[in-house]
Amino acid sequence: MSETLSRKLKKIYRQEKISTFLVTFGVADAMLGGFSQRWTLLSLGVSIAVAGGVIGWLQIEKARKVASLSTPRRYLSPSRTNLQPLPTLKRKQDYR
Repeated sequence: MSETLSRKLKKIYRQEKISTFLVTFGVADAMLGGFSQRWTLLSLGVSIAVAGGVIGWLQIEKARKVASLSTPRRYLSPSRTNLQPLPTLKRKQDYR
């Protein structure tokens, strides 16, 4: 069952608050400028919305790079069987 559009938008808004605010603000400006025939407000709104999208994309790419860097590149060698096992753990009562 796929997520609804409103759930996807809420999830994105919670993760990227600054960029989604800029996109929302830009779209609102663009709509106001488009309906009232104010081309400067329309162009300002579109440019703010595009800037918000670019900022969000950069934040996502930065998170992907950090996630890819955190993966281990070396692993421990397999344990040798000739090593002695660790001693058994004692309870606190046995120390007294």
